[in-house]
Amino acid sequence: MPHKGPPLDIPEIKGLSIWSFLFETRNDGDNAVFRDADTGNAIPFGVLKRHCETLSTELARGYNIQAGDVICLCCTNSIWYPVAVFAALRLGAIISPTSPECTAEEAAHMVRTVHPKVVIADRRSHHAVERCIKGGNAPDARLLALTVDEGASLGLPSIQTLSCQTAFQQPVAPWHIDPSQTSHDYCAFLCFTSGTTSLPKAVRSLIYMHDAALTWLDQTMLSHQNIIAQLHQVKAYTRDDHPKVVLGVLPFHHITGIVHLLHLPLLLHQDVVIMSRFNMDEMLKTIAAFKCEELWLVPRKDSPQASIAIQLTDSRGHTAILIRLVSDPTVSNPDLQSVQQINTGAAPLGREVISRLEAQYPNIAIRQAWGMTESCSCLTLTPPSDQTYENAHTVGKAVAGTVLNVVRPGTDEEVGVGASGVLLSKILAKGPQVMMGYLNDPKTTCETIRPDGFLRTGDIGYVDDLGFVHIEDRLKEIIKVKGVGVAPAELEDILMGHKSIKDAAVVGVADSYSGQVPKAYVVLRPQFEPSVGIARSIQEYVRQRCSRPKWLRRGIAFVQEIPKSGSGKILRRRLKDMSIILDVAGDVGGSARL
Repeated sequence: MPHKGPPLDIPEIKGLSIWSFLFETRNDGDNAVFRDADTGNAIPFGVLKRHCETLSTELARGYNIQAGDVICLCCTNSIWYPVAVFAALRLGAIISPTSPECTAEEAAHMVRTVHPKVVIADRRSHHAVERCIKGGNAPDARLLALTVDEGASLGLPSIQTLSCQTAFQQPVAPWHIDPSQTSHDYCAFLCFTSGTTSLPKAVRSLIYMHDAALTWLDQTMLSHQNIIAQLHQVKAYTRDDHPKVVLGVLPFHHITGIVHLLHLPLLLHQDVVIMSRFNMDEMLKTIAAFKCEELWLVPRKDSPQASIAIQLTDSRGHTAILIRLVSDPTVSNPDLQSVQQINTGAAPLGREVISRLEAQYPNIAIRQAWGMTESCSCLTLTPPSDQTYENAHTVGKAVAGTVLNVVRPGTDEEVGVGASGVLLSKILAKGPQVMMGYLNDPKTTCETIRPDGFLRTGDIGYVDDLGFVHIEDRLKEIIKVKGVGVAPAELEDILMGHKSIKDAAVVGVADSYSGQVPKAYVVLRPQFEPSVGIARSIQEYVRQRCSRPKWLRRGIAFVQEIPKSGSGKILRRRLKDMSIILDVAGDVGGSARL
Protein backbone atom coordinates (compact mmCIF):
# COMPACT_ATOMS: atom_id res chain seq x y z
CA MET A 1 0.00 0.00 0.00
CA PRO A 2 1.17 3.61 -0.52
CA HIS A 3 3.17 5.21 2.29
CA LYS A 4 2.27 8.84 3.02
CA GLY A 5 4.23 11.63 4.64
CA PRO A 6 2.52 14.14 6.96
CA PRO A 7 -0.21 16.32 5.38
CA LEU A 8 0.80 19.50 3.59
CA ASP A 9 -2.08 21.95 3.37
CA ILE A 10 -0.80 25.26 2.02
CA PRO A 11 -3.28 26.38 -0.66
CA GLU A 12 -1.77 29.87 -0.78
CA ILE A 13 1.26 28.58 -2.69
CA LYS A 14 -0.92 28.02 -5.75
CA GLY A 15 -1.00 31.74 -6.48
CA LEU A 16 2.46 32.79 -5.33
CA SER A 17 5.65 33.21 -7.31
CA ILE A 18 8.95 32.42 -5.60
CA TRP A 19 9.74 36.15 -5.41
CA SER A 20 6.39 36.93 -3.81
CA PHE A 21 6.75 34.07 -1.35
CA LEU A 22 10.26 34.97 -0.17
CA PHE A 23 10.39 38.75 -0.56
CA GLU A 24 6.88 40.21 -0.49
CA THR A 25 5.48 38.27 2.46
CA ARG A 26 8.27 39.11 4.91
CA ASN A 27 10.31 42.11 6.05
CA ASP A 28 13.38 41.07 7.97
CA GLY A 29 15.50 44.19 7.79
CA ASP A 30 19.25 43.80 7.41
CA ASN A 31 19.99 40.43 8.94
CA ALA A 32 23.00 38.98 7.10
CA VAL A 33 22.14 36.24 4.63
CA PHE A 34 24.89 35.57 2.10
CA ARG A 35 28.52 36.01 3.23
CA ASP A 36 31.76 35.54 1.31
CA ALA A 37 34.09 33.11 3.12
CA ASP A 38 37.23 34.72 1.66
CA THR A 39 36.49 38.39 2.26
CA GLY A 40 33.76 38.33 4.89
CA ASN A 41 31.66 40.67 2.72
CA ALA A 42 27.95 40.11 3.22
CA ILE A 43 24.71 40.85 1.43
CA PRO A 44 21.97 41.21 4.08
CA PHE A 45 18.39 40.44 3.22
CA GLY A 46 17.32 44.06 2.77
CA VAL A 47 20.32 44.82 0.53
CA LEU A 48 19.70 41.63 -1.42
CA LYS A 49 16.14 42.74 -2.12
CA ARG A 50 17.28 46.20 -3.28
CA HIS A 51 20.00 44.70 -5.50
CA CYS A 52 17.43 42.40 -7.08
CA GLU A 53 15.04 45.27 -7.73
CA THR A 54 17.83 47.27 -9.39
CA LEU A 55 19.19 44.35 -11.41
CA SER A 56 15.77 43.23 -12.58
CA THR A 57 15.08 46.76 -13.77
CA GLU A 58 18.39 46.86 -15.68
CA LEU A 59 17.70 43.44 -17.23
CA ALA A 60 14.18 44.43 -18.25
CA ARG A 61 15.07 47.82 -19.74
CA GLY A 62 18.58 47.16 -21.03
CA TYR A 63 18.33 43.51 -22.07
CA ASN A 64 14.59 43.19 -22.74
CA ILE A 65 14.16 40.32 -20.27
CA GLN A 66 10.50 39.45 -19.83
CA ALA A 67 8.51 36.69 -18.15
CA GLY A 68 9.30 33.34 -19.76
CA ASP A 69 12.70 34.36 -21.10
CA VAL A 70 15.65 32.14 -20.17
CA ILE A 71 18.81 33.28 -18.40
CA CYS A 72 21.68 30.78 -18.19
CA LEU A 73 23.94 30.90 -15.14
CA CYS A 74 27.31 29.29 -15.71
CA CYS A 75 29.26 30.37 -12.62
CA THR A 76 30.97 29.22 -9.46
CA ASN A 77 29.49 30.04 -6.06
CA SER A 78 29.47 33.74 -5.18
CA ILE A 79 27.45 36.14 -3.06
CA TRP A 80 26.33 37.63 -6.39
CA TYR A 81 24.88 34.34 -7.61
CA PRO A 82 21.66 34.67 -5.54
CA VAL A 83 21.29 38.27 -6.72
CA ALA A 84 21.22 37.04 -10.33
CA VAL A 85 18.80 34.22 -9.49
CA PHE A 86 16.24 36.24 -7.55
CA ALA A 87 16.40 39.23 -9.91
CA ALA A 88 15.52 36.89 -12.77
CA LEU A 89 12.70 35.31 -10.76
CA ARG A 90 11.36 38.78 -9.93
CA LEU A 91 10.81 39.27 -13.66
CA GLY A 92 9.26 35.83 -14.15
CA ALA A 93 12.30 34.76 -16.16
CA ILE A 94 13.52 31.15 -16.13
CA ILE A 95 16.96 30.26 -14.77
CA SER A 96 18.99 27.50 -16.40
CA PRO A 97 21.99 26.82 -14.15
CA THR A 98 24.91 24.71 -15.29
CA SER A 99 28.46 23.96 -14.29
CA PRO A 100 31.20 26.53 -14.95
CA GLU A 101 33.37 23.54 -15.88
CA CYS A 102 31.19 22.60 -18.84
CA THR A 103 32.96 21.88 -22.10
CA ALA A 104 32.27 23.87 -25.25
CA GLU A 105 30.18 20.95 -26.54
CA GLU A 106 28.10 20.87 -23.34
CA ALA A 107 27.68 24.64 -23.43
CA ALA A 108 26.56 24.48 -27.06
CA HIS A 109 23.99 21.81 -26.23
CA MET A 110 22.74 23.90 -23.32
CA VAL A 111 22.14 27.08 -25.30
CA ARG A 112 20.65 25.24 -28.28
CA THR A 113 18.22 23.54 -25.92
CA VAL A 114 17.02 26.49 -23.84
CA HIS A 115 17.58 29.46 -26.21
CA PRO A 116 18.72 31.96 -23.57
CA LYS A 117 18.48 35.71 -23.98
CA VAL A 118 21.32 36.23 -21.49
CA VAL A 119 24.20 33.99 -20.42
CA ILE A 120 26.07 34.86 -17.22
CA ALA A 121 29.59 33.45 -17.14
CA ASP A 122 32.73 33.64 -15.02
CA ARG A 123 36.42 33.15 -15.76
CA ARG A 124 36.11 29.38 -15.89
CA SER A 125 33.16 29.17 -18.24
CA HIS A 126 33.72 32.28 -20.35
CA HIS A 127 35.81 30.64 -23.08
CA ALA A 128 33.42 27.73 -23.63
CA VAL A 129 30.33 29.94 -23.51
CA GLU A 130 31.75 32.63 -25.79
CA ARG A 131 32.91 29.98 -28.25
CA CYS A 132 29.47 28.40 -28.50
CA ILE A 133 27.71 31.76 -28.85
CA LYS A 134 30.09 32.96 -31.58
CA GLY A 135 29.71 29.56 -33.24
CA GLY A 136 26.10 30.40 -33.98
CA ASN A 137 24.47 28.27 -31.30
CA ALA A 138 22.81 31.29 -29.67
CA PRO A 139 23.57 34.26 -31.93
CA ASP A 140 21.18 36.62 -30.13
CA ALA A 141 22.28 35.80 -26.59
CA ARG A 142 23.91 38.59 -24.56
CA LEU A 143 26.91 37.67 -22.42
CA LEU A 144 27.44 39.05 -18.91
CA ALA A 145 30.04 38.45 -16.22
CA LEU A 146 29.05 37.79 -12.62
CA THR A 147 31.38 40.02 -10.59
CA VAL A 148 33.03 43.39 -11.17
CA ASP A 149 36.51 41.88 -11.27
CA GLU A 150 35.50 39.23 -13.77
CA GLY A 151 33.74 41.82 -15.89
CA ALA A 152 36.88 43.94 -15.98
CA SER A 153 39.14 41.04 -16.95
CA LEU A 154 36.73 39.67 -19.55
CA GLY A 155 35.64 43.04 -20.94
CA LEU A 156 31.98 42.46 -20.09
CA PRO A 157 29.26 44.21 -18.08
CA SER A 158 28.75 42.44 -14.78
CA ILE A 159 25.81 41.45 -12.62
CA GLN A 160 27.48 43.14 -9.66
CA THR A 161 27.82 46.44 -11.52
CA LEU A 162 24.25 46.37 -12.83
CA SER A 163 22.97 45.53 -9.34
CA CYS A 164 24.69 48.53 -7.80
CA GLN A 165 23.59 51.25 -10.21
CA THR A 166 23.17 54.45 -8.22
CA ALA A 167 21.22 56.49 -10.76
CA PHE A 168 17.66 56.64 -9.48
CA GLN A 169 14.99 55.02 -11.55
CA GLN A 170 11.65 53.57 -10.59
CA PRO A 171 12.00 49.77 -10.36
CA VAL A 172 9.93 47.74 -12.77
CA ALA A 173 6.97 46.05 -11.17
CA PRO A 174 7.56 42.45 -10.08
CA TRP A 175 5.92 39.68 -12.08
CA HIS A 176 3.00 37.85 -10.51
CA ILE A 177 1.10 34.63 -11.24
CA ASP A 178 -1.89 35.11 -13.52
CA PRO A 179 -5.01 34.67 -11.30
CA SER A 180 -6.49 32.24 -13.83
CA GLN A 181 -3.49 29.92 -13.45
CA THR A 182 -1.37 28.44 -10.66
CA SER A 183 2.28 28.51 -9.67
CA HIS A 184 2.72 25.03 -11.16
CA ASP A 185 1.88 26.39 -14.60
CA TYR A 186 5.04 28.53 -14.68
CA CYS A 187 8.58 27.24 -14.98
CA ALA A 188 11.21 28.74 -12.66
CA PHE A 189 14.28 26.54 -13.29
CA LEU A 190 15.55 24.42 -16.15
CA CYS A 191 18.04 21.96 -14.67
CA PHE A 192 20.09 19.40 -16.56
CA THR A 193 19.57 15.80 -15.49
CA SER A 194 20.44 12.37 -16.82
CA GLY A 195 16.85 11.27 -16.17
CA THR A 196 15.31 8.61 -13.94
CA THR A 197 14.68 5.93 -16.55
CA SER A 198 16.85 4.13 -19.07
CA LEU A 199 14.98 4.87 -22.29
CA PRO A 200 15.81 3.83 -25.86
CA LYS A 201 18.14 6.18 -27.69
CA ALA A 202 15.42 7.28 -30.13
CA VAL A 203 13.38 8.85 -27.34
CA ARG A 204 15.85 11.56 -26.50
CA SER A 205 17.52 11.87 -29.86
CA LEU A 206 14.23 13.28 -31.15
CA ILE A 207 15.31 16.62 -29.69
CA TYR A 208 18.65 17.21 -31.42
CA MET A 209 19.89 14.66 -33.87
CA HIS A 210 23.18 16.56 -34.08
CA ASP A 211 23.70 16.25 -30.33
CA ALA A 212 23.43 12.47 -30.11
CA ALA A 213 26.08 12.32 -27.42
CA LEU A 214 24.31 14.86 -25.22
CA THR A 215 20.60 14.24 -25.69
CA TRP A 216 20.65 12.02 -22.62
CA LEU A 217 20.92 15.18 -20.56
CA ASP A 218 17.30 16.23 -20.24
CA GLN A 219 16.22 19.66 -19.06
CA THR A 220 13.99 19.23 -16.02
CA MET A 221 11.32 21.91 -15.73
CA LEU A 222 10.80 22.93 -12.11
CA SER A 223 7.87 25.23 -11.39
CA HIS A 224 7.42 27.96 -8.81
CA GLN A 225 5.15 25.55 -6.93
CA ASN A 226 7.84 22.86 -6.92
CA ILE A 227 10.32 25.15 -5.17
CA ILE A 228 7.84 26.67 -2.70
CA ALA A 229 6.35 23.28 -1.80
CA GLN A 230 9.81 21.81 -1.24
CA LEU A 231 10.71 24.70 1.06
CA HIS A 232 7.59 24.02 3.16
CA GLN A 233 8.35 20.29 3.16
CA VAL A 234 11.90 20.71 4.42
CA LYS A 235 10.84 23.31 6.97
CA ALA A 236 8.30 20.84 8.36
CA TYR A 237 11.19 18.44 9.08
CA THR A 238 13.38 21.18 10.59
CA ARG A 239 13.47 21.76 14.33
CA ASP A 240 12.46 25.16 15.72
CA ASP A 241 15.92 25.79 17.21
CA HIS A 242 17.62 24.92 13.93
CA PRO A 243 21.20 25.93 13.08
CA LYS A 244 21.58 29.60 12.10
CA VAL A 245 24.86 29.51 10.13
CA VAL A 246 25.12 27.21 7.08
CA LEU A 247 28.22 26.38 5.07
CA GLY A 248 27.60 27.04 1.37
CA VAL A 249 30.18 24.88 -0.37
CA LEU A 250 28.06 22.66 -2.63
CA PRO A 251 27.63 24.05 -6.16
CA PHE A 252 24.70 26.43 -6.55
CA HIS A 253 23.96 25.00 -10.01
CA HIS A 254 23.00 21.64 -8.48
CA ILE A 255 19.47 21.08 -7.18
CA THR A 256 20.77 20.71 -3.60
CA GLY A 257 22.46 24.09 -3.80
CA ILE A 258 19.47 25.70 -5.48
CA VAL A 259 16.99 24.60 -2.82
CA HIS A 260 18.96 24.26 0.39
CA LEU A 261 21.61 26.97 0.02
CA LEU A 262 19.87 29.67 -2.05
CA HIS A 263 16.17 29.49 -1.14
CA LEU A 264 15.74 27.68 2.18
CA PRO A 265 18.04 29.99 4.22
CA LEU A 266 15.77 32.93 3.37
CA LEU A 267 12.79 31.06 4.79
CA LEU A 268 14.65 29.84 7.88
CA HIS A 269 16.46 33.16 8.53
CA GLN A 270 19.89 31.55 8.18
CA ASP A 271 23.27 32.98 7.24
CA VAL A 272 25.08 31.21 4.39
CA VAL A 273 28.88 31.31 4.37
CA ILE A 274 29.79 30.86 0.70
CA MET A 275 32.94 29.13 -0.55
CA SER A 276 33.67 29.54 -4.25
CA ARG A 277 35.28 26.11 -4.39
CA PHE A 278 36.05 23.19 -2.12
CA ASN A 279 39.37 22.74 -0.37
CA MET A 280 39.49 20.57 2.75
CA ASP A 281 41.84 22.79 4.74
CA GLU A 282 39.99 25.96 3.74
CA MET A 283 36.64 24.37 4.53
CA LEU A 284 37.74 23.45 8.05
CA LYS A 285 39.15 26.95 8.58
CA THR A 286 35.90 28.47 7.32
CA ILE A 287 33.79 26.30 9.63
CA ALA A 288 35.90 27.36 12.63
CA ALA A 289 36.19 31.05 11.67
CA PHE A 290 32.48 31.59 11.01
CA LYS A 291 31.27 29.01 13.55
CA CYS A 292 29.23 27.18 10.92
CA GLU A 293 26.51 25.09 12.56
CA GLU A 294 25.10 23.18 9.59
CA LEU A 295 26.90 21.47 6.70
CA TRP A 296 25.50 20.14 3.43
CA LEU A 297 28.04 17.57 2.20
CA VAL A 298 28.16 14.47 0.03
CA PRO A 299 29.92 11.24 0.96
CA ARG A 300 32.24 11.46 -2.02
CA LYS A 301 33.75 14.19 -4.14
CA ASP A 302 35.54 15.15 -7.31
CA SER A 303 37.24 18.10 -8.98
CA PRO A 304 36.67 21.76 -8.08
CA GLN A 305 32.95 22.25 -8.61
CA ALA A 306 33.41 20.45 -11.88
CA SER A 307 30.56 19.60 -14.17
CA ILE A 308 26.88 18.89 -14.14
CA ALA A 309 26.28 17.92 -10.48
CA ILE A 310 27.74 17.70 -6.99
CA GLN A 311 31.48 17.24 -7.22
CA LEU A 312 34.05 18.51 -4.78
CA THR A 313 37.81 18.26 -4.38
CA ASP A 314 40.86 19.59 -2.68
CA SER A 315 44.28 20.32 -4.07
CA ARG A 316 46.08 17.35 -2.54
CA GLY A 317 44.20 14.44 -3.98
CA HIS A 318 41.04 12.55 -4.67
CA THR A 319 39.36 11.45 -1.47
CA ALA A 320 35.93 11.48 0.12
CA ILE A 321 34.88 14.41 2.28
CA LEU A 322 33.27 12.50 5.10
CA ILE A 323 35.78 9.67 4.88
CA ARG A 324 38.62 12.18 5.24
CA LEU A 325 37.01 13.68 8.30
CA VAL A 326 37.16 10.34 10.08
CA SER A 327 40.18 8.55 8.66
CA ASP A 328 42.72 10.81 6.95
CA PRO A 329 45.75 11.40 9.22
CA THR A 330 46.36 14.76 7.53
CA VAL A 331 43.02 15.94 8.89
CA SER A 332 44.03 16.03 12.52
CA ASN A 333 41.71 17.31 15.22
CA PRO A 334 39.44 19.42 12.99
CA ASP A 335 37.60 22.13 14.89
CA LEU A 336 33.96 21.12 14.43
CA GLN A 337 32.78 22.29 17.84
CA SER A 338 30.26 24.65 16.28
CA VAL A 339 28.74 22.02 13.98
CA GLN A 340 25.33 20.76 15.10
CA GLN A 341 24.14 18.98 11.98
CA ILE A 342 25.53 17.37 8.84
CA ASN A 343 23.17 16.81 5.92
CA THR A 344 24.12 14.33 3.25
CA GLY A 345 22.63 12.89 0.11
CA ALA A 346 23.38 12.19 -3.60
CA ALA A 347 25.31 9.02 -2.70
CA PRO A 348 24.83 6.43 0.05
CA LEU A 349 26.49 6.91 3.42
CA GLY A 350 28.01 3.54 4.32
CA ARG A 351 27.70 1.96 7.73
CA GLU A 352 31.48 1.98 8.21
CA VAL A 353 31.62 5.74 7.71
CA ILE A 354 28.61 6.16 10.01
CA SER A 355 30.30 4.24 12.82
CA ARG A 356 33.48 6.31 12.50
CA LEU A 357 31.53 9.55 12.48
CA GLU A 358 29.66 8.49 15.59
CA ALA A 359 32.89 7.58 17.38
CA GLN A 360 34.55 10.92 16.62
CA TYR A 361 31.57 13.29 16.55
CA PRO A 362 28.89 11.80 18.80
CA ASN A 363 27.13 15.13 19.32
CA ILE A 364 26.61 15.97 15.64
CA ALA A 365 23.22 15.04 14.17
CA ILE A 366 23.28 13.24 10.82
CA ARG A 367 20.38 13.97 8.45
CA GLN A 368 20.03 11.88 5.31
CA ALA A 369 17.99 12.92 2.29
CA TRP A 370 16.86 11.16 -0.87
CA GLY A 371 15.55 12.68 -4.04
CA MET A 372 16.58 13.87 -7.46
CA THR A 373 16.35 16.87 -9.74
CA GLU A 374 12.96 15.62 -10.95
CA SER A 375 11.62 15.84 -7.39
CA CYS A 376 13.10 19.28 -6.74
CA SER A 377 15.52 17.71 -4.24
CA CYS A 378 13.90 15.80 -1.35
CA LEU A 379 11.34 13.04 -1.43
CA THR A 380 12.50 11.84 1.96
CA LEU A 381 14.35 13.46 4.84
CA THR A 382 15.20 12.44 8.38
CA PRO A 383 12.82 14.16 10.85
CA PRO A 384 14.43 15.99 13.79
CA SER A 385 13.46 13.35 16.36
CA ASP A 386 15.06 10.61 14.27
CA GLN A 387 18.40 12.27 13.46
CA THR A 388 20.51 9.65 15.23
CA TYR A 389 23.42 7.56 14.05
CA GLU A 390 21.20 4.52 14.43
CA ASN A 391 19.01 5.79 11.57
CA ALA A 392 21.78 7.29 9.44
CA HIS A 393 21.90 4.30 7.09
CA THR A 394 18.35 5.08 5.94
CA VAL A 395 17.29 8.08 3.85
CA GLY A 396 14.67 9.19 6.34
CA LYS A 397 10.91 9.31 5.91
CA ALA A 398 8.58 10.70 3.25
CA VAL A 399 8.37 14.48 3.50
CA ALA A 400 5.06 16.26 3.98
CA GLY A 401 2.54 15.92 1.17
CA THR A 402 4.47 13.07 -0.44
CA VAL A 403 3.19 9.59 -1.26
CA LEU A 404 5.58 6.69 -1.87
CA ASN A 405 4.38 3.61 -3.69
CA VAL A 406 6.54 0.46 -3.58
CA VAL A 407 5.87 -1.84 -6.55
CA ARG A 408 7.31 -5.01 -8.09
CA PRO A 409 9.72 -4.42 -10.99
CA GLY A 410 8.07 -5.19 -14.30
CA THR A 411 4.48 -5.39 -13.04
CA ASP A 412 3.90 -2.25 -10.92
CA GLU A 413 2.03 -4.49 -8.45
CA GLU A 414 2.03 -2.84 -5.03
CA VAL A 415 4.29 -4.43 -2.45
CA GLY A 416 3.52 -2.27 0.56
CA VAL A 417 5.32 -1.24 3.73
CA GLY A 418 7.47 -3.34 6.01
CA ALA A 419 9.17 -5.57 3.42
CA SER A 420 12.26 -5.48 5.67
CA GLY A 421 14.54 -5.63 2.68
CA VAL A 422 13.52 -9.18 1.73
CA LEU A 423 11.74 -8.02 -1.40
CA LEU A 424 13.40 -5.08 -3.09
CA SER A 425 11.05 -3.16 -5.33
CA LYS A 426 10.72 0.00 -7.37
CA ILE A 427 9.88 3.15 -5.47
CA LEU A 428 7.45 5.58 -7.07
CA ALA A 429 6.74 9.02 -5.64
CA LYS A 430 4.02 11.64 -5.88
CA GLY A 431 3.85 15.12 -4.41
CA PRO A 432 3.72 18.86 -5.16
CA GLN A 433 7.52 18.91 -5.56
CA VAL A 434 7.49 16.59 -8.59
CA MET A 435 8.62 18.37 -11.75
CA MET A 436 6.48 19.79 -14.52
CA GLY A 437 8.27 17.50 -17.00
CA TYR A 438 11.20 17.47 -19.41
CA LEU A 439 11.62 20.41 -21.76
CA ASN A 440 10.28 19.72 -25.26
CA ASP A 441 10.18 15.99 -24.54
CA PRO A 442 6.62 14.83 -23.77
CA LYS A 443 7.43 11.21 -24.57
CA THR A 444 10.17 10.99 -21.94
CA THR A 445 7.95 12.90 -19.52
CA CYS A 446 5.17 10.33 -19.98
CA GLU A 447 7.65 7.49 -19.51
CA THR A 448 8.87 9.07 -16.26
CA ILE A 449 5.60 10.31 -14.72
CA ARG A 450 2.68 7.88 -14.76
CA PRO A 451 -0.83 9.09 -15.64
CA ASP A 452 -1.70 8.97 -11.93
CA GLY A 453 1.07 11.45 -11.16
CA PHE A 454 3.60 9.02 -9.68
CA LEU A 455 7.25 9.69 -10.58
CA ARG A 456 9.29 6.64 -11.55
CA THR A 457 12.37 7.34 -9.43
CA GLY A 458 14.51 4.61 -10.97
CA ASP A 459 15.59 3.44 -7.49
CA ILE A 460 14.80 0.20 -5.72
CA GLY A 461 14.46 -0.34 -2.01
CA TYR A 462 11.77 -0.64 0.63
CA VAL A 463 9.93 1.14 3.42
CA ASP A 464 10.30 -0.50 6.81
CA ASP A 465 7.68 -0.85 9.54
CA LEU A 466 8.70 2.45 11.15
CA GLY A 467 8.34 4.38 7.90
CA PHE A 468 12.07 4.69 7.16
CA VAL A 469 12.99 4.43 3.49
CA HIS A 470 15.93 2.22 2.51
CA ILE A 471 17.47 2.73 -0.93
CA GLU A 472 19.39 -0.38 -1.92
CA ASP A 473 20.29 -0.09 -5.58
CA ARG A 474 19.67 1.59 -8.92
CA LEU A 475 17.09 -0.01 -11.13
CA LYS A 476 18.18 2.10 -14.03
CA GLU A 477 21.51 1.84 -15.78
CA ILE A 478 22.74 5.30 -14.86
CA ILE A 479 26.22 5.14 -13.36
CA LYS A 480 26.42 7.08 -10.08
CA VAL A 481 29.84 8.70 -9.78
CA LYS A 482 29.72 10.21 -6.27
CA GLY A 483 26.09 11.09 -6.77
CA VAL A 484 26.63 12.38 -10.32
CA GLY A 485 24.47 10.61 -12.91
CA VAL A 486 26.45 9.42 -15.93
CA ALA A 487 24.37 7.91 -18.73
CA PRO A 488 26.06 4.89 -20.37
CA ALA A 489 24.31 5.66 -23.65
CA GLU A 490 25.92 9.10 -23.76
CA LEU A 491 29.39 7.60 -23.41
CA GLU A 492 28.56 4.85 -25.90
CA ASP A 493 27.50 7.44 -28.46
CA ILE A 494 30.75 9.30 -27.94
CA LEU A 495 32.84 6.13 -28.17
CA MET A 496 31.20 5.24 -31.48
CA GLY A 497 32.74 8.39 -32.92
CA HIS A 498 36.27 7.02 -32.45
CA LYS A 499 37.76 5.78 -35.70
CA SER A 500 38.76 2.38 -34.29
CA ILE A 501 35.49 1.41 -32.61
CA LYS A 502 32.86 -0.83 -34.18
CA ASP A 503 30.68 -1.32 -31.10
CA ALA A 504 30.81 -0.34 -27.45
CA ALA A 505 29.07 -0.72 -24.10
CA VAL A 506 29.67 1.11 -20.82
CA VAL A 507 28.96 -0.09 -17.30
CA GLY A 508 29.59 1.19 -13.80
CA VAL A 509 32.21 -0.61 -11.74
CA ALA A 510 32.29 -0.35 -7.96
CA ASP A 511 34.93 2.03 -6.61
CA SER A 512 35.73 2.72 -2.97
CA TYR A 513 36.23 6.45 -3.56
CA SER A 514 33.58 7.26 -6.13
CA GLY A 515 30.86 4.71 -5.56
CA GLN A 516 31.05 3.77 -9.24
CA VAL A 517 33.26 4.69 -12.19
CA PRO A 518 32.72 3.98 -15.92
CA LYS A 519 34.33 1.06 -17.72
CA ALA A 520 34.04 0.52 -21.47
CA TYR A 521 33.78 -2.75 -23.37
CA VAL A 522 34.87 -2.18 -26.95
CA VAL A 523 34.74 -4.10 -30.23
CA LEU A 524 37.33 -2.79 -32.69
CA ARG A 525 37.00 -2.46 -36.44
CA PRO A 526 38.77 -5.21 -38.41
CA GLN A 527 41.76 -3.06 -39.35
CA PHE A 528 42.66 -2.38 -35.70
CA GLU A 529 44.30 -4.67 -33.16
CA PRO A 530 43.75 -4.31 -29.39
CA SER A 531 46.64 -2.53 -27.72
CA VAL A 532 47.48 -0.26 -24.83
CA GLY A 533 48.10 2.52 -27.35
CA ILE A 534 44.60 2.30 -28.80
CA ALA A 535 43.12 2.16 -25.30
CA ARG A 536 44.93 5.34 -24.33
CA SER A 537 43.78 6.98 -27.58
CA ILE A 538 40.17 6.10 -26.76
CA GLN A 539 40.50 7.36 -23.19
CA GLU A 540 41.96 10.65 -24.39
CA TYR A 541 39.20 10.92 -26.98
CA VAL A 542 36.61 10.70 -24.18
CA ARG A 543 38.50 13.12 -21.96
CA GLN A 544 38.50 15.78 -24.66
CA ARG A 545 34.73 15.52 -25.10
CA CYS A 546 33.45 14.87 -21.60
CA SER A 547 33.57 16.34 -18.14
CA ARG A 548 35.50 14.46 -15.48
CA PRO A 549 32.84 12.09 -14.06
CA LYS A 550 32.46 10.53 -17.52
CA TRP A 551 36.11 9.61 -17.95
CA LEU A 552 36.82 5.89 -18.28
CA ARG A 553 38.46 5.56 -14.88
CA ARG A 554 38.13 1.77 -14.78
CA GLY A 555 39.66 1.36 -18.21
CA ILE A 556 38.78 -0.43 -21.41
CA ALA A 557 38.22 -4.11 -22.14
CA PHE A 558 38.52 -5.27 -25.74
CA VAL A 559 35.99 -8.01 -26.60
CA GLN A 560 34.84 -9.90 -29.70
CA GLU A 561 31.22 -8.78 -29.42
CA ILE A 562 28.76 -6.88 -27.22
CA PRO A 563 25.98 -9.16 -25.89
CA LYS A 564 22.55 -7.91 -26.93
CA SER A 565 18.94 -9.00 -26.76
CA GLY A 566 16.82 -9.81 -29.78
CA SER A 567 15.60 -6.21 -29.82
CA GLY A 568 19.16 -4.88 -29.82
CA LYS A 569 19.32 -3.87 -26.16
CA ILE A 570 22.75 -4.23 -24.57
CA LEU A 571 22.81 -7.00 -21.95
CA ARG A 572 25.15 -5.24 -19.56
CA ARG A 573 25.06 -7.92 -16.88
CA ARG A 574 26.60 -10.41 -19.30
CA LEU A 575 29.57 -8.20 -20.07
CA LYS A 576 31.52 -9.38 -17.03
CA ASP A 577 31.24 -12.95 -18.33
CA MET A 578 32.58 -12.10 -21.79
CA SER A 579 35.93 -13.42 -22.96
CA ILE A 580 38.28 -10.43 -22.86
CA ILE A 581 41.04 -10.12 -25.44
CA LEU A 582 42.88 -7.34 -23.60
CA ASP A 583 41.93 -5.41 -20.47
CA VAL A 584 43.64 -2.03 -20.07
CA ALA A 585 43.00 -0.78 -16.54
CA GLY A 586 42.77 2.78 -15.36
CA ASP A 587 42.52 6.09 -17.17
CA VAL A 588 45.20 8.42 -18.39
CA GLY A 589 47.16 9.05 -15.24
CA GLY A 590 46.62 5.50 -14.04
CA SER A 591 44.21 6.15 -11.15
CA ALA A 592 40.59 5.27 -10.66
CA ARG A 593 40.27 8.05 -8.14
CA LEU A 594 38.48 11.20 -9.21
